[in-house]
Amino acid sequence: MVTGVLAAAGWAVRPMEEPAWAAVKAEQPALHLDSLKDAVGEGLTVGLLGGFRAILADFFWIKAHTEWAHSNLPQTQSWLRTVTAVDPRPLYFWLESARVMASDMPVWRIEKSGGGTKVPAGVKQGIIEQQAEVALQYLDEALTYHPGSTHVYVDIAQIYLSKFKDVATAAEYYHRAALVPDAPYFVSRDYAYLLHRLNRVQEAYEWLMKIYPTLPKAPGVPGEEHESPSLRQASDYQIDSAQAEVVLGYIRDWEKELKVPEENRFKP
Repeated sequence: MVTGVLAAAGWAVRPMEEPAWAAVKAEQPALHLDSLKDAVGEGLTVGLLGGFRAILADFFWIKAHTEWAHSNLPQTQSWLRTVTAVDPRPLYFWLESARVMASDMPVWRIEKSGGGTKVPAGVKQGIIEQQAEVALQYLDEALTYHPGSTHVYVDIAQIYLSKFKDVATAAEYYHRAALVPDAPYFVSRDYAYLLHRLNRVQEAYEWLMKIYPTLPKAPGVPGEEHESPSLRQASDYQIDSAQAEVVLGYIRDWEKELKVPEENRFKP
């Protein structure tokens, strides 16, 4: 149905394409219309973009998935970019697209170059890092539409961690994610773990002492008796996610590592 509408509209409005695109650019600055124009041509009208934006994005997402199933890198990347050009609002599109760019596409390129056993390690790492850079640029673009997104920050951090082995930059992005209100509890824990990996043990210790009082705790867990009513009313899921006992365990381990005197140790 959508393809029929697109085809009919394309033929009908061809004499008016340039004026239509000029009008859309003026009225819809949030859309990446130049990249969309390059990907699918100029036959999309203001009405189609306005009224069918979500439908078109879903349709293009299916097209991207079809090309992905065939490991077709250029077409997959083109359709992924088209999806977010048409409708940048769903965060899911940005995250999943970047994951494909960073994790699937390097595998395709390595296989096309002869496979993992034939491609030299340095060449493989170069391909991995090239695709990681593409994904990072894409996620940076995502932040213009989803500023302060915990999920985008975490995905950026994971790329630096897994593709570049850059723990320091990954920690910076986990820190940004942890500062976002209502960030998932694991983000603050992971930030502390990365600080510890960087031998910034004092910072990691101080960070966990700071967040521990804010964690919902099960009855009997140290500090639970001092919590606010809102924390005491937390769901079982929130309590399990917070892992307050695990956090306290790390605090105790790092106190030993830092040789913190008994009288100066954290008192929940």
